[in-house]
Amino acid sequence: MAAKFGEGEKTKAPRERPPAEERPGSASSSDTLPPTPLRDLLASGGANVFVLSVDPELIETVQRAAGEHYPVFVVAQWAELQAEIRSGRCGIALLDGDLLGIELARRIGELGAHPDRVVVLVAAQRPRAEGLMTLLSERKIHRLLIKPSAPGITRLLIESAVKRCLQLRERNSGDAALSDRRFPPPRRAKRVPTWVFTAAGLALLVGVGVGVATALASWWRAAPSATA
Repeated sequence: MAAKFGEGEKTKAPRERPPAEERPGSASSSDTLPPTPLRDLLASGGANVFVLSVDPELIETVQRAAGEHYPVFVVAQWAELQAEIRSGRCGIALLDGDLLGIELARRIGELGAHPDRVVVLVAAQRPRAEGLMTLLSERKIHRLLIKPSAPGITRLLIESAVKRCLQLRERNSGDAALSDRRFPPPRRAKRVPTWVFTAAGLALLVGVGVGVATALASWWRAAPSATA
């Protein structure tokens, strides 16, 4: 039941609480670090997208589609892409089929040596792309991008490739942790002291000696009766 106050009664004004940054022990806004952008998190995990192309239209489409959210880099030479793969920075490789030409299938085969580290995307004109369906069904290519491509479908394919790259990195880290786990060494069999074998040997010799002596004694007692 709410309390009622008369006209002559004085009431205390409610005490105002100081702002959070002024209260002792409270975290102020200056102490809170801003969240790390997704782009930086992916870059630190090696999920960088490297585009091997000199086609300005393709490069602009990829940058518009994914440049704000994903780390996208452009290289013009195959040797540059190989160097980035060896360094571990390249997680997704987008190959321009029109740039590589007849070497495209061979280059894809070379990237197949890193199936646990590199996710391969290929962008090509429709006639060339139709000849890559076998590689796509064999999962040597993760996704195939038909040129000219729209930013929407390009973003979806890159998102799928980044997701696959993170899955591979997580699986590889789990396998490494499992291989590094140390199992307890097998128990060594307890060694029997040498004196046990010595005592057993002596007991065996005594037993044999007693048996031989008993046999000789029996034969000696039985010998005179036989000659009589």
